[in-house]
Amino acid sequence: MAILAGKKATEDTLKRHSKEVIAVLVPENMSTDIDHPEQFSLDEKLFKIMDVSGTGQPLLVVKVPDFKILDSKILLKGCSVYLTLQDPRNIGAVLRSAAAFNVSNIILGDGAAHPFHPLSLRAASGCVLDLKYFKSSGELNISLKSFTTVALDMDGKNLAEFKFPKDFILVPGTEGPGLEQSFLPSHRVHINISKNAESLNAAAATAIALYEWSKQRV
Repeated sequence: MAILAGKKATEDTLKRHSKEVIAVLVPENMSTDIDHPEQFSLDEKLFKIMDVSGTGQPLLVVKVPDFKILDSKILLKGCSVYLTLQDPRNIGAVLRSAAAFNVSNIILGDGAAHPFHPLSLRAASGCVLDLKYFKSSGELNISLKSFTTVALDMDGKNLAEFKFPKDFILVPGTEGPGLEQSFLPSHRVHINISKNAESLNAAAATAIALYEWSKQRV
């Protein structure tokens, strides 16, 4: 289970994913129009402990979906995103972008932050339940060898001129180190940026790549 916070995120979740909501937590003496059979009023001090983001709004206890193990028999349609990002805020930002551009599959590699971490949930703004999750472990060349991969790499082709495959896995690097040096993706692409900046934040680069892919789908 996980705790989802934020007024808009909780409202959207209750509308679109009500079956995944296990309980509603509210501070003592707060009146709410939320209709849920499992609603609990918490002592003010206890609620503040649970409300790690300090929203002061009702919290949702949600069911964390099962993370399937990725193998060669699984068919991934369209664009899927492989993540090893260690900062939960970056994970949440990518999940938000993925949901915005109609990506449905997220693959979590070794060392990736949990998408249902409180900071991930906050950054994702309620998008976490719109996605399907897979787990993958080991070296990228082994875990992704059965799939077409597109890696974000400064030495790759210009993203603006790249024709995306029909079905593929987008692979951004980890914060700092970037891609595994031994990784041999099917394609490498780069984003043209000013010489004033060495690189883009991994979450920002992923959002740009997903936007370019979404334009080709129209």
